[in-house]
Amino acid sequence: MAKYEIMLLVDGNLDEAKSKEAIKNLTELFSKQKDYKETSLGLRDLAYKINGLSKAWYTQLNFSFEDVTKIAEFRRLALIDKAVIRHLVINLDKDYGASALKNPKKVKRSKAKMTKYKERMAKIAADREAKEKQMQELKEINSLAKKEEK
Repeated sequence: MAKYEIMLLVDGNLDEAKSKEAIKNLTELFSKQKDYKETSLGLRDLAYKINGLSKAWYTQLNFSFEDVTKIAEFRRLALIDKAVIRHLVINLDKDYGASALKNPKKVKRSKAKMTKYKERMAKIAADREAKEKQMQELKEINSLAKKEEK
């Protein structure tokens, strides 16, 4: 079973009851799942205006599901519903989360990035040491030159 997370933004001009009703119409597909969890994050300001709106009701849905056709149906219904400003569906097993650690491609990519990062950091440290050594030598030369001048 794949774990999903959905973020819904519903029109902020609607009162709370109407926004919950709009959400309920969309979540009927998933609400019968045994691990279904709906979290209302309340009315919040948007970072930028969407369709002239500056506020939205935020709702987060979490559940496990096998039937991908119901996810497609949810997306279709969310696009049709005028109260829904935005929606985002994330498959946590593929994109994020602990299960991503089991994905061999992502683990390999992550290890390659870590190797490159360590190589870069080692080069930066070596360059820093070389520059510090040069600065020490210059200071010694300057101090010797000052002594000879006296």
